[in-house]
Amino acid sequence: MNNMDNTKQKILIVDDKAPNIYALKLILDKLDVEVIEALSGNEALFQALEHDFDLAIIDIQMPEMDGYELAQIMREEDNTKDIPIIFLSAIYSNDFHIFKGYSTGAVDFITKPYKSEILLSKVKVFLEIKKQKKDLQELVGELKKHKNHLQELVDQQAQELIQTEKLSAIGELSASITHELKQPLNSIQIIAQYLTREIDDNKFEKNEFSKLLKDISNQTLKMSHIMDHMMDFCRRTNTGNIQSVNINEAIKNPFIILGKKLLVQNIKVIMDLGSDLPNIQGYSIQLEQVFLNLILNAMHALSACNKKDKTIEIKTYSINNDSVIVEIKDNADGMTDDIKEKIFQSFFTTKETGQGTGLGLSISKRIIDNHNASIKVESEIGIGTTFAIVLKGG
Repeated sequence: MNNMDNTKQKILIVDDKAPNIYALKLILDKLDVEVIEALSGNEALFQALEHDFDLAIIDIQMPEMDGYELAQIMREEDNTKDIPIIFLSAIYSNDFHIFKGYSTGAVDFITKPYKSEILLSKVKVFLEIKKQKKDLQELVGELKKHKNHLQELVDQQAQELIQTEKLSAIGELSASITHELKQPLNSIQIIAQYLTREIDDNKFEKNEFSKLLKDISNQTLKMSHIMDHMMDFCRRTNTGNIQSVNINEAIKNPFIILGKKLLVQNIKVIMDLGSDLPNIQGYSIQLEQVFLNLILNAMHALSACNKKDKTIEIKTYSINNDSVIVEIKDNADGMTDDIKEKIFQSFFTTKETGQGTGLGLSISKRIIDNHNASIKVESEIGIGTTFAIVLKGG
């Protein structure tokens, strides 16, 4: 549409009689508006393609296309469906035609002869309503832009928090990671020292030499696997790439770096992983972060209790091969209902100041929500806590 004068509102007058149009223009001349005239329904539709009208005043009795037909067509077109319509008629003035006018979408029906003051007053009202509607639409558009911008900032901040929690978890597990890397390094060092002595003494045999080199290769691969996994875990997740995730593998991966820490804390892990589970459509690193957070949460709870036998039970199973349930259970001291209601809140923690970010469980819930899944917690004082995650199979 071409709107040459954005400061003036536009009114379309449709009447097959030029004197009627002239009379209307004299009345509307008191308003600061631009008036466009049309002598037929077809001409009115053409003008509607060229202009953005704020009001249409249409005579009902016209040849070829009457006012009702014109209004019906206007209501079906996107560029004219919101134009307020006032019908004018000298002949069709009974209730039947008035109701018919309103049923086609008119905002008013004025019979001739009419008083110019009344017509002018109604035109002012409908123009003001149209102006307010336009202003409101523009405001809504601006608010949507701000909302989208704010959503981008929120999403960006959420990713930063997820990354922060990842690095916090890695920091907490640094001793375990160091141990996992030292073990193969020590093996390589021992083998290298042995080979050096054998070579110096010219005692080495080809078969033994080959076997020892293979041991070095295996230890190197083990280290490479640990480092690759850590790099994947620390990498900022690209949520644009949905993957087919094997939940059992995603649960096992955290234990690559958790083994030593569990051993030191004398915590026994019992796994009951279901077979032939459907894969999940999602983000493997994010889900792995959830499982790591929940396992660390269980380890913290167990380290704070005085029970002799400390266990973490992890169970996966499927319901009708449609969804996958993951349960992570500890036999620590459990938590009160008050704490249970707050554990998914950001920055809530029961740890001492400086220990933990208070983001682990809130981020875990956000990740689960983003997977259109659910996470629930059950806890009983003196018995322990169970987190249950329900993921839809893909």
